[in-house]
Amino acid sequence: MDRKGKGRQKIDMAKIQNESHLQVTFSKRRLGVFKKANELATLCGAELGVLVFSPGGKAYSFGHPNVDTIIAKFNSFSPFEGQITSSTGDRRNATTRELDRRLDEATQMLQNEKKRGKELKKMLQHERQKHWFVAPIEEMNVEQLQQVEAGMMELRKQVTQRVGQLETQAKMKEQRALVPPRGLPNYFGGVGWPFEAGASGSNGFPVMPTTGFNNGAGPSSF
Repeated sequence: MDRKGKGRQKIDMAKIQNESHLQVTFSKRRLGVFKKANELATLCGAELGVLVFSPGGKAYSFGHPNVDTIIAKFNSFSPFEGQITSSTGDRRNATTRELDRRLDEATQMLQNEKKRGKELKKMLQHERQKHWFVAPIEEMNVEQLQQVEAGMMELRKQVTQRVGQLETQAKMKEQRALVPPRGLPNYFGGVGWPFEAGASGSNGFPVMPTTGFNNGAGPSSF
């Protein structure tokens, strides 16, 4: 049984030469494009804009949410925005972590150097205090001269104290040397003669008792 009609045929993709057919086709296809754009915005939540100029130069547009919003967003869009891939982001994060690590190391080194500098400064000040007398007086400033003066006054104070201690020790030794023994040595047998309490000769030394001596010449047994 033969077909009564030709059915749907393929349309050649070429400009329509008939003016009236061209206008009709443009109107139908324009509405079809706007319908598809509306479906895309509704189904996917996409923001989009469609701008079409007719063969006669008339403009037709469709936008969601509106054409002005889409145009403003397009004008503010950077051509490089959204082009960073995940691998690029990972590399950027790795670079950031490396820079942070280097910054931490540099900060720690700086703190260590500051601490070392303070210690060296203390050591230098200590050495200067130990050898302040080595520098010529003419090369010292007012502060250094004041330090020298204070050091000399402290040295004089210590010397005075030491001299006083030595003089006190010498006097104590001299007094101990002048104190007589409790009894004479046992030259004559028996216990030595004790000195008479409170008795002293013209030279200031204690006088021995005269008992047992003949006219002060010696013991009676001689």
